Amino acid sequence: MIYSFGNILEDLQGKQNAVIIFIEKGQKILSREARELPVAARAAAQELLATGDFKGEVGEVGGVYPGGVLRHGSGLKRVVLAGIGERKFFDATAAWKVIATAAQWVQNKKQDAFTLALPAWFVTKFKPEPLGVLIAKAVGMGTYHFDHYKTDPERKSLAIKQVALFGVEGRYRRAFERGLVTGQILADAINLVRNLGNLPPIEMTPTYLAKEAEKLGKQFPKLKVAALGREEMKKLGMGALLGVASGSQQPPAFIVLEWMNGAKTKKPIVFIGKGITFDSGGISLKPGEAMDEMKYDMCGAAAVLGAMRVIAAMNIKNNVVGLMPATENLPSGSAYRPGDILRTMSGKTIEVLNTDAEGRLILADALCYAKKYEPRAVVDLATLTGACAFFMGPWHAGLFSDNEGVARQVERAAKAAGEGVWRLPLLPEHTKAVKSEMADVKNIGGKISGAATAAAFLKEFASYPWAHLDIAGTAWTWNMKAEPWMRAGATGYGVHLLVELARTL
Repeated sequence: MIYSFGNILEDLQGKQNAVIIFIEKGQKILSREARELPVAARAAAQELLATGDFKGEVGEVGGVYPGGVLRHGSGLKRVVLAGIGERKFFDATAAWKVIATAAQWVQNKKQDAFTLALPAWFVTKFKPEPLGVLIAKAVGMGTYHFDHYKTDPERKSLAIKQVALFGVEGRYRRAFERGLVTGQILADAINLVRNLGNLPPIEMTPTYLAKEAEKLGKQFPKLKVAALGREEMKKLGMGALLGVASGSQQPPAFIVLEWMNGAKTKKPIVFIGKGITFDSGGISLKPGEAMDEMKYDMCGAAAVLGAMRVIAAMNIKNNVVGLMPATENLPSGSAYRPGDILRTMSGKTIEVLNTDAEGRLILADALCYAKKYEPRAVVDLATLTGACAFFMGPWHAGLFSDNEGVARQVERAAKAAGEGVWRLPLLPEHTKAVKSEMADVKNIGGKISGAATAAAFLKEFASYPWAHLDIAGTAWTWNMKAEPWMRAGATGYGVHLLVELARTL
């Protein structure tokens, strides 16, 4: 995508043919930047405001079609009014939604370019570099489309090719341009993660995920990538991961990405992502309703992959490792069973009471593997529990940690990334609930506090500063319904958060 700077009239002569202007709630008079529009366009926009039909609520979009403008040599076809609500409540999250919504509105009209007219107070409120990140990320994510399997050309989305920006003064442009570059890198990686999540499970297998990681290693030679197969896992003693994989004909993969770009004496940060490429529940079979959405059970692993791509592309000066345990969870004659006892890489044993609590099993071996790096901190992301999804909804991931320092840094990184997290309790009672009479631990802790007992189970395998993010509610759109700023399907949640941690931890 190409970003440029200029004034509105020049952009219109360049056939940008749509201008997006921001309108505050209750605003009746066009703002200063909108006065640069041709006369007929100003009149049409002003008339819409005067009717009161456009309220200026956050995410509200209205289009006006100034028919007389084309005759005066302008390429302008539409003026797009984007509501921002009350300015005093307008924050980065609202700005992201407003810009993404307006950009998608233009895209839906089969236009591939537009001008974004920024109010003067935008740059002072958000500062130029963060604003550049926000805009590029919002436009890139808002206009994302997964059309791989659509054969009707009319149903395919048009890619946005060019965005002109009006309202950024010369002294701010260098910082703003840096932000645009970063935002575009982030948007591209997040959209890659969304593609991986949206792929059907017949294609998105552990082998496919491993090949995507290997492609990344070829693109960035300093990023070392290895994909361990079944035999290597056996030698390492990864009995929990192999147990989950035992019901599938697809071979599992344990994918390792190492970015050692900091001081040699500095211990790395380790990110772990759950990579269940399809989860039927195994022998403890899930209900059929919405089982198709279980292709998204690998979104934690995809987020780690996306974050490592950004870390490499931005050449972040830190030591970061990404671990992606990947397998399907299917029932078959060879599948693991309720009542089985699995031995993890650490030697600790797990009593299986429900094969649909499989994510924590593969993460257990990954957490054990992470110990070899003597990490400063480990953060895992997993679409782990329906309990967390129903409690937190699509707005926050559940954050669990027994380390105050790591928890606070995850919260700060999430705020900087605009990705919601909410810390939940991790109590001795939760740990007690996963103790087993037959083995060291059991993989479910009962009917209550399901997200917390799952986190307590993971804590049993983390012997270093650690945090767990349950992203079951945030990894794909709620009930598979699109939002004006987000198309249905995978969201790419977690990529930006992990990148902020890699930059700051």
